[in-house]
Amino acid sequence: MNGAQTAREALLSAMNEMGLSYGKEDENTYGFAYSGDDLPMYFKLSVDEEKQLIVLLSPQQFYIRPEKIRDAAVAVGQINYSLTDGSFDLDVQSGMIVFRMTSSFAGSLVSPRMLEYMIECAVYTVDEYNDKLLLIDSGEIDAIEFIRQIAENE
Repeated sequence: MNGAQTAREALLSAMNEMGLSYGKEDENTYGFAYSGDDLPMYFKLSVDEEKQLIVLLSPQQFYIRPEKIRDAAVAVGQINYSLTDGSFDLDVQSGMIVFRMTSSFAGSLVSPRMLEYMIECAVYTVDEYNDKLLLIDSGEIDAIEFIRQIAENE
């Protein structure tokens, strides 16, 4: 459990160093909101002692409508193909999309700088794609248009 305590301390140090205003949800979980370029974002960071993981989750603030699930699934697949770290998960039953990123601390020490990278990477990634996924849900673009836009930006 010492690794988990070290991971928690590194997480708190990273969030403090970044000037984040965060709340403690329980002994192992902290949450913070972030204002991006377009949509508000929420992030939850947990230290999973049993699996020896730091887990970052960012549930999107909207659900994909059933008639747009296929387009969203194609879009999420294309996004995930291009990501270096983290992934978007789509629950095809509920339409919920969550960005997920993990890092193991098994047999190692976690530095605050690594956690700062994790947070910065997640904020950038969610901000980059959340509005595009919302456009799919609203019907303003479909999967083919989404893939075209992604290809143009690479």
